[in-house]
Amino acid sequence: MPIWDQSGCVVITCRKQASCNSQARNTFSERTDGTPYLSASPKQAEQPLHGNGPWSCSGVIVDQRQGIVLCHGSVFLPFLLNDIDLVCLEQKQLLLPENLSHDLVVNIQCATENKKKEYTKSNIHMDIGAGNPDLGVIALSNEGGLQRRAKQHEAQLLMMVPCKEFQNTFHKLFSKAESWSFSSEEDKLDHNELEKDLHFLHWFAVLKTTHKGDSGSAEMKFMQASSLHKGDVLFTCGSPFGFFYPDIFLNTLSKGVVSNVAGEGNAVILTDSRCLPGTEGGGAYTICEGSLVLVGIIVVPLCWKANEWIGLTVLCSVSQILENVKMVLPVLSRPLIDMWPRMMLKPKFSMESELSSNLIQHLTSAAVLVDCGHVWGSGVIVNTRTVLTCRHVVSGASRILVRRRYQTVGGLHRHIRCNNTVIWIILLQKRHLVSQCQVMEHGAGDDDVAHLLRFHAVRGKVVFATKEYSPFDIAVVELEKSFPGFIEPALGSAYTTGDDVGIIAFGAFGTQCGPSVTSGILSAVIEVNNVPVMLQSTCAVHSGSSGGPLFNTRTRELLGIVASNTRDNSVGATYPHLNFSVPITLMQPGLSQYYKSKDLRGFEELDWTSDSVRAAWRLQRKPKQINMSKL
Repeated sequence: MPIWDQSGCVVITCRKQASCNSQARNTFSERTDGTPYLSASPKQAEQPLHGNGPWSCSGVIVDQRQGIVLCHGSVFLPFLLNDIDLVCLEQKQLLLPENLSHDLVVNIQCATENKKKEYTKSNIHMDIGAGNPDLGVIALSNEGGLQRRAKQHEAQLLMMVPCKEFQNTFHKLFSKAESWSFSSEEDKLDHNELEKDLHFLHWFAVLKTTHKGDSGSAEMKFMQASSLHKGDVLFTCGSPFGFFYPDIFLNTLSKGVVSNVAGEGNAVILTDSRCLPGTEGGGAYTICEGSLVLVGIIVVPLCWKANEWIGLTVLCSVSQILENVKMVLPVLSRPLIDMWPRMMLKPKFSMESELSSNLIQHLTSAAVLVDCGHVWGSGVIVNTRTVLTCRHVVSGASRILVRRRYQTVGGLHRHIRCNNTVIWIILLQKRHLVSQCQVMEHGAGDDDVAHLLRFHAVRGKVVFATKEYSPFDIAVVELEKSFPGFIEPALGSAYTTGDDVGIIAFGAFGTQCGPSVTSGILSAVIEVNNVPVMLQSTCAVHSGSSGGPLFNTRTRELLGIVASNTRDNSVGATYPHLNFSVPITLMQPGLSQYYKSKDLRGFEELDWTSDSVRAAWRLQRKPKQINMSKL
């Protein structure tokens, strides 16, 4: 059994008078034609927040031999005693079973598998690679019955601990002012209970189950999240819809990359691996030395910003969670203290990644934030003094600042060269120290010091922007001076549908944690008269990503400039995984001419396009030819 299936489980909580085996009513509704469809998860279907349950989330069996399970704390929220309010909860470092209702019942469901196939390091890539039939849909009807079954075991809550590092970083990234939401409109609870849920996001539960792995169970390996780089491959494993139909949904695997990291020890991890409600508490794994290692726990599978679906999943570093567990061990009983030395974090020796850290550093060095004061977007440096972005990002802006984040090595910031003066950055007791003249020069206070150390801003002016009637949403910004350490990207010359691509942009989080990386494929190349005029990809794109670079992750070539994603105005839904970019091949003639003579006529040709190109970008069908009247 693969490690994610061997260690994944569903955690179910309920009261003694309620059966943890019961299925929530109205889990299935009927269409108008009488066929059923899934309408709600058991956690949400006609169950009051402080009702009997059952409640469920995903979990990870972190120690097979001793039956230790780690999961998210949300399913225990309804069982908190009434004397624990939000203020009291913020001050606590530990919750024990006596802090919860005495009639709490906990069970876990884990997989039992009859397959004879053995999973080893040598075939791990084959098993989780694209096109492997083992990851396909298992037929509901076959001679031998279902190949996997979920078995239920009793469990007990040992303790609940908060991860303060996650909480502090989370609230900085997802500020209320930016209208972040973590549940869809139809699934939202009333305001007070939703607020309580958000205060509980950083709590995690440790359980002990009666289920024990066999003698051949693989030992769970952990990795410090501080070893992660943007673009590293991540696999997430959780059970959509909780305990509903575990024979089908238990331990569903998804694949993505590390989109961004933030906080102490990378406590908050963002990934574009697609997760669903019910996967909270599931594990996030990366590949180290040929095997999967646990690096994070799923906290928030869905994110909206101002009613726009972001398409990213929020994880908490498992190493930070375990460090918080170790901090409270001295106040616990001896049996609990004795079991934890087994769970030592495994050092990372090497990382096998489709997007290597060197590649991501190379690509992110070209990605910039284009700040126009009232609006901001993304851009890409294509020459020491030239930035490409979107027309709608810089439209009407009289003052433009182009911000680029400095790369870091081993957690220490490189030196910054500013005005021909090298200023060395020293990290001492987690405080950034810079010379006072540098802070005063930028007009920054103490609160802005950390921001100064991460970003370098250069003024720029718009030298060209396509007309409003042009289908190509492109602008050219000329910088007053060059960014140090910039590596000019190679420009692509050909496009192949199905190629692995990535988008690096400042959407959603701006300068708070640098550009985010999302992965996908080049899903379509739209041509007019055999000339590519539009690129379509499956990378997650959202507000603020406009102008960001679309790269081929294998060749490292710049393929295009992100112009838009897709929105259905009839229902107000935005689809981040369906987006469009302007091919770089259309801009290469203009760039060559501009580099040589500052002549912009090569770009001006983008304003004069055929009706077919306009129709493609406006998502309109080509008008049918109308026969002329003989009258």
